[in-house]
Amino acid sequence: MSIIDDLKRRKVFRTVMSYAIVAFVIMQIVDIVFPMFEIPNWAGRFVIILLFLGLPIAIILSWMFDATKEGIVRTKSEIQTESESGLSKVIAQEESCTEKGNCPEKGKAQADGEKKTEQKLTGLNDGDAVPFDENSVQ
Repeated sequence: MSIIDDLKRRKVFRTVMSYAIVAFVIMQIVDIVFPMFEIPNWAGRFVIILLFLGLPIAIILSWMFDATKEGIVRTKSEIQTESESGLSKVIAQEESCTEKGNCPEKGKAQADGEKKTEQKLTGLNDGDAVPFDENSVQ
């Protein structure tokens, strides 16, 4: 995966564009409002410098974190994302197989599970001889 794809997946481009738009609006407000209230020129310059210094911080934070419905969470790496998508594919295949009812693997696993349960209850394996007591038969 290239760096461009990773930047898109982590939504860094979206963050940079949003930051640029908001910073532009703030600079326009500073340019219009500060002279009206006779705020010193250094204050306007200070706001603009803060905006420029905030851009790298916003980029780093957008690389590291994602805003989701659950709140702000750490962005998963590419490896974590691939392994989770593989796991979700397996789960989806099992669910669709269960809904259709034609799962040979599941039937085999279920039969193996029944054998193991039988072995636990009786203590016998498939090839074991069953002790026979003539007195218990009526």
